[in-house]
Amino acid sequence: MVCRRLAGSGWMLAVMIAALAVGSAALAGRASAGEGCFPAERLQELVRWVEASAELPVGTRFRQEVTLRALFTTWQFESSVWQDRDGLKSETRGAPGFVPPSLPADLVGLMKNLDLFDLRVVELAEPGILVLRGPRIDYRGSGAKEATFWIDTCRGRIERAEAVFSWGTLLVRQEYLDLEGRLLLARQSARALPYGFTLEVAYRDYQIP
Repeated sequence: MVCRRLAGSGWMLAVMIAALAVGSAALAGRASAGEGCFPAERLQELVRWVEASAELPVGTRFRQEVTLRALFTTWQFESSVWQDRDGLKSETRGAPGFVPPSLPADLVGLMKNLDLFDLRVVELAEPGILVLRGPRIDYRGSGAKEATFWIDTCRGRIERAEAVFSWGTLLVRQEYLDLEGRLLLARQSARALPYGFTLEVAYRDYQIP
């Protein structure tokens, strides 16, 4: 059993909203990129909405069922994750040795830690989907060095994320469920480059105080 404390972001990662550093002049010049439910000049409001949607109360617990595929081999293992007063914590059981112990749980940070990055509007990928990209603020050699987020401006959630680490790049797509009015992760699909292994993560047994 591996017990890992995730300090808010994990290594995201070491997975990544309140102090988004986007200058008003830059936003004005890119207003056309935000033609969705939130225009670019309301970007900070959108970011706060995404953060609020992803908030987990202290004491929240859930389980992850993880399937990892690499070459012609498949591994299945589990992680237990819970929200403590000082951040997320996790226990991972049965993962192969080459997988960073915190990886499955740190994926949770993809929907709550945009404030770790100095993000800028890149484009409107499709109606209502705004793309934000930027480097890690005060990067110190661990976690994601930069990240890109595809945000649904109509539902206030991250649909896709791409994070660059010292070891490679992690590409993630995620699906959600609505449980008693809370937006929670239901499933994630991830691919690690250049290694090529893939992860399928199913979220189970939410316990919310």
